[in-house]
Amino acid sequence: MIKKLLIVIAFGLSLLLLNCNDPASIDTGLVDQDRLEILNLDITDLTAITSKEDSVITYTPGGLQARYPCGQFEDPIFGKTDAQLYFQARFPLTISIVDFEDAVYDSLVLTMAYDSVDPVYGDSTETMNFEVYRVTEDMSNAESYYSNKSFATETNPVGNFTLKPDFHVDDIPVQFYFTDSTLVDTIVPSVRVKLDDALGMELFGLDSISYTSNTEFLSILNGFNIRATGPTNNIASFLFANLTSPERVNYSSGRLTLYYTKDGAGREQNWNVDPTNSTKVISYVHDYSGSEIEDFIDDPALGDSLIFLQGFSGVNTKVILNDLSALQNVIINRAELEIFGTILDEDKGFYPLPNQVIAAEIVDDELSLIRDFSFSTSIGNVSLSGGEIEDFEDNVFKYKLNLSTHFQEIVDGEASNELFLRLFPKPSNVRRMTIFGPGHSTYPMKLKITYTQL
Repeated sequence: MIKKLLIVIAFGLSLLLLNCNDPASIDTGLVDQDRLEILNLDITDLTAITSKEDSVITYTPGGLQARYPCGQFEDPIFGKTDAQLYFQARFPLTISIVDFEDAVYDSLVLTMAYDSVDPVYGDSTETMNFEVYRVTEDMSNAESYYSNKSFATETNPVGNFTLKPDFHVDDIPVQFYFTDSTLVDTIVPSVRVKLDDALGMELFGLDSISYTSNTEFLSILNGFNIRATGPTNNIASFLFANLTSPERVNYSSGRLTLYYTKDGAGREQNWNVDPTNSTKVISYVHDYSGSEIEDFIDDPALGDSLIFLQGFSGVNTKVILNDLSALQNVIINRAELEIFGTILDEDKGFYPLPNQVIAAEIVDDELSLIRDFSFSTSIGNVSLSGGEIEDFEDNVFKYKLNLSTHFQEIVDGEASNELFLRLFPKPSNVRRMTIFGPGHSTYPMKLKITYTQL
């Protein structure tokens, strides 16, 4: 491919030099004959298949997902998804001296903020019930975890809550207790769960050594597991981030707070679900049995008309570029995969479409972003590679993915002719979509290319 680019550059320079000479000395007939021709081609000989994904990475050391979905989601088209959360509560970076001597225990509260973009996906009027469990297994923050990972917990929950969120309410007023003062301030919409007093009293009664480091504390309280108690037609998402309140009070959107009284004044001890240092794992289990898409999975014949994409660790779309024999000895100027998504009647308006679709390839048995998308993500601007949703017409939406660099590698025999379409970002994406296949009569998937024949 580099050799071909050098040929084009050299040819362009030669034309530039000729243009600087006397026009009468140029053999215009020879230039016209040898001029490189820019051609356009729509490739429709594609095979599209809805395919399962084994698992996705939901935690890397120091990493943070955009949101943390949780619930037993019964999707009318995509089947069942069970999403559970596992996370640590740690001391803040600066550990203050904990002194419970002559203090009186009050309560233990777990706070989790709702995600601001997709706080609930699906039927937002339906009530969700959750339980909080104590994790009994070590959760290392030094290794990556995939979505098929779960951790051992106690048998009985240490808390529970019912969620029927109203995400149009104002921020929540909360009393903050400092060493020498108190402040009523507001925090972003959150769920606050009072945990069992038995756990609170256990933490309240720990010896002073247990409060000297996170290593000591996490050996006693490994973390928490949040899980739904039953299926619903929606799923909630939470946020773990460092926030600043309107009154400039810095606080963590996920935290464990022990309230107590000392010297007649209210006090609090906080452990944060730290965005950088706490282990935060999303566990997914998908069940497609009996779903609308079950028969479409791994069936290229059905994929010719409809294919599907899903967030979480859900289905992708495998695209095979079948016959590229006509593209020999060419330079790809632009390659753009054009796909059309739709909202089916079953969606009932509860399921907005994903904002972006990206392309991946298999490298060493793992799905990896193609170079066009890996470059744009590396510079923090994934929109450079396209794949973002565009309005087209009623109930039909258009996505255009830039595959130019990768498609050159394909025609040069340096990459496989198989691509995988995925939602972005995949592990924390609660959305899904239906795509028209390459055989659709009105909105077929197609690869539109502009190229130069050498």
